[in-house]
Amino acid sequence: MRTFICRMPDKTPVYIVMTSEVETRLNGTCFRGRSYAKAGNFLRYGCYKDFMDDMEISVQLLRICWTAIQGEAEKKQFVLRKSFDLRDYVGWSTTTDLELFKPDELETFPLNKSVTARRVISRDNEAPLTKTITVAITFRKSDEAWYAYIATIYPGKDVGELKAVDGCTDISDRERRAFFDWNHPGEPVHF
Repeated sequence: MRTFICRMPDKTPVYIVMTSEVETRLNGTCFRGRSYAKAGNFLRYGCYKDFMDDMEISVQLLRICWTAIQGEAEKKQFVLRKSFDLRDYVGWSTTTDLELFKPDELETFPLNKSVTARRVISRDNEAPLTKTITVAITFRKSDEAWYAYIATIYPGKDVGELKAVDGCTDISDRERRAFFDWNHPGEPVHF
C-alpha cells in the first residue's frame, strides 16, 4: 500500500491511499512504461509514484480533495469521480467519440458481468493522445483525518461507473464513447 499525506487548510490530514491490489491492476493497464504507446497507458508516468511526484498532479489532487471534502463534510464516506486536464499530453485515451465510427467498425464486448460497450476493431484507428486524466476516489472520514482511497486512475475522459444506469446496460450508448482494447496502438508522439 502506498500513502501520501496532505493537509486541508484547517490542518486536517488527508491520506491519499492506493492499495496494493489497485496498484497491481493499474500497473497492468495504465502504468506499463512511458514508451509503451497503447490505449489506456500513461506517457508521462511510469508508475504511481511518478504520478504522485508530479507537482501538477499533486496540486490537482489537493484541489479535488479539498473541494470534495468541503462539499461532503457531513458524510462519513462518499465516492467522487473527476476528470481534469493538464497542460501537456499525459497518455493515450481508453476511449474516443462514438460518432467517429460506423456501426461495422465497432464490436460489442462485455466490460464486466452487467454491462457492455462497443470497441474499435481496426488497428488503423489509433488511440488518441490526451491531456485528460480521470480519477475515482472513495473518501472515508475518521475521528481526526480523511482517507482518500484511489479506486482508479486513467488517461482520458470519465465514462462513469461501469454499471447499468436507468436500465441502460451499454456504456457506449450512455456515454457516447467507443472503447479501445488495452493493446490497441496509440497515435505516434511528435514532440
